[in-house]
Amino acid sequence: LSCQPKIYQRCTPSTYRSSKGNCVHADSSQICSFCPNSSGVVDPQIGVCKCDSIQTYEETCDEACIKESSTITLDASSNTLVHYDPKTGLTKTIDLDSSGILGTRNCASGASSCDVKMIRMSSSGVYGI
Repeated sequence: LSCQPKIYQRCTPSTYRSSKGNCVHADSSQICSFCPNSSGVVDPQIGVCKCDSIQTYEETCDEACIKESSTITLDASSNTLVHYDPKTGLTKTIDLDSSGILGTRNCASGASSCDVKMIRMSSSGVYGI
């Protein structure tokens, strides 16, 4: 079989499961290592760190950067993803039925297109793309 369930060992009451599946102590810097200065608080319900401070989108990418950034939208009428690169002016469409991309594919009521949020899941973790 190409897909098998992964069974994790039960964590002790004084530990939480990290996003990578390991049991770590709540005060462990392992969980919050991705935060600025590794500073944050562990959410015991989901076992991930809520960073004390994070860089906002605007701090990462200013208005000029946003104008130069590619966009991906869902065209609900044709069930395609539309990738637009403003640097080259090229548009590429991806048919969702044959793409292997999974997830909910609908826009707000009556909208013909909408923004897309994607995540990648692998054995090394979950990442926003």
